Amino acid sequence: MSRGLRLRALEADDLDTWSAWWSDAETCLLLGARPRRWSPVAWEDWLVEQVSRQDPFEGGTLALEEFGGDLLGGVWWGPIDPVDRSTTIGLLVGDPSSRRRGIGSDALRLLQAYLFHELGLRRLQSLVWEGNEAAIALHRKLGFQQEGRFEAWRYLDGLPRHFLVFRRLAGEA
Repeated sequence: MSRGLRLRALEADDLDTWSAWWSDAETCLLLGARPRRWSPVAWEDWLVEQVSRQDPFEGGTLALEEFGGDLLGGVWWGPIDPVDRSTTIGLLVGDPSSRRRGIGSDALRLLQAYLFHELGLRRLQSLVWEGNEAAIALHRKLGFQQEGRFEAWRYLDGLPRHFLVFRRLAGEA
């Protein structure tokens, strides 16, 4: 990872940028999500909840940045099933100028290393809107296998959106 990227805890200084990304309809569509047009207080409450989690098995969100540089996006994982040792993950490269430059690959590699090696997980899954060809290619490049498809899983802009289910098992090449 020659770019010098790192994952770190979210900070209060990140909120303006983070909320701008999650309020942008085009960015959210890539994620298959609805824009979050929350108040500043709601974003602050969300941040407090994120950083106050002491147990990573409850899930988490981490900022993605260049060392000593700009916030580029973030990664997250949901609550971890302690028996199955599995979770659902997500990625946002929020800065449009940073997309399609390999930053998402590096971010997911960092997240996978943490979840597989530090937390001992066995399975990761990711839901990808089928219209996000770059995210589909990224998951395949990183060794994720497509397991299924959710038809009309979410309605965005009045249209049914289909999602592909990808999974990666610990130890898979």
